Amino acid sequence: MDGGIEGDILSACEINEAHTLWMKKMQRSLSEKREFKHWKLQSGLNRDEKYLWRCKGRLGKASIALMTKHPIMLDKNHHLTTLIILECHSKVMHNGVKETLTEFSINCCNLLSLTVTNEYVYEHMFCLERFTRFLK
Repeated sequence: MDGGIEGDILSACEINEAHTLWMKKMQRSLSEKREFKHWKLQSGLNRDEKYLWRCKGRLGKASIALMTKHPIMLDKNHHLTTLIILECHSKVMHNGVKETLTEFSINCCNLLSLTVTNEYVYEHMFCLERFTRFLK
């Protein structure tokens, strides 16, 4: 095989590689911000083996997944962050900020995650209201 995509099916390896590339692209804009040095100190940002910026959390010695121990740093103003939050909002079945934030924080680190998540979920709160009215 020459590394190309066979048919319409992507392998887990190809999906993980695409995820890493998107995160690197998003983080390029993050490291260009003037506040980056402050964020680096505040969150204990370090690069992992794939050169992604990760937050150093309080769970460093816990026996849990790397993504949860050291979540990937996201740029709150990047469109990819919006898509990730909306995906989390859908995964928790449009059930509000608290659930969305919990899902979001499992894999991602954002200095203003509550504020950012609250903004996006608030915009989509009509989802739950409309669904509730539909069930009645």
